[in-house]
Amino acid sequence: MSSQSPRVSLFRSIRRKFARSLEIRGLWGSIGLAVKQPYLWFRFHKTEDRRNETQQEFDRKFGVDTSGIVYLSDLDIASPNFVHGTRYGPTLKKTFDEVVGQVPIAHSDFVFIDVGSGKGAVLLYASEYPFQRVVGVEFSRELHEIAQKNIARYQNPARRCFLVESICSDIVEYRFPKQPLFLFLNTPFGAPICDGMARNLAKSLEEAPRDVYLVYLNYDYDQPAVAVFSSTSFLTEIVTKPGYKIFRSGVNRAS
Repeated sequence: MSSQSPRVSLFRSIRRKFARSLEIRGLWGSIGLAVKQPYLWFRFHKTEDRRNETQQEFDRKFGVDTSGIVYLSDLDIASPNFVHGTRYGPTLKKTFDEVVGQVPIAHSDFVFIDVGSGKGAVLLYASEYPFQRVVGVEFSRELHEIAQKNIARYQNPARRCFLVESICSDIVEYRFPKQPLFLFLNTPFGAPICDGMARNLAKSLEEAPRDVYLVYLNYDYDQPAVAVFSSTSFLTEIVTKPGYKIFRSGVNRAS
């Protein structure tokens, strides 16, 4: 982690969050949010405390480090897309299993990719399914290195996929595998990066048409970001539930 002082870290975090809020909500929306911030802060931290307790139990059971909230302002990230990223916070396993259960596929035909994989919690969950391969794409080298350690430590009798890796890369530059894909996103970044990822994915599908599922978790947090995928010509929304949407390529929108 970065050795910068708490004061510098806090300033960078506030500055970055304000810029992000302006991008998503505009000036007046950001002012309105600031007025409600004390209540939202209390509610957020109460929920996060409960989630963190659950995640810490997972960490203790398997000897890994996936819990906690990590703000990108506390990390050294070279990518110019830093300003559009969101904090790291692990997806709970219960949520992950529910989402995967909504997609009736032969897992062995698909490469699973967690976009913005952070410490790699989702990679560990995904290894309990017989995916052809499980890949995490993370642009923070510090989080990527933690994920690598977690993958090496993870010992679970329920594991069914042993080809698991974390790749340190920006998703707009990442070359997608040519196999069918199961993409998982837990609001990792804003609309500008979603747009770059969508263009990257569209190019990959043009080169090698194939089945792609894309899960977008916590879409209420950033509507403009998820709208990027809703507006593409190659993805169709097939599932909408409180908390997540699922898209699929190659679906006739008129049907």
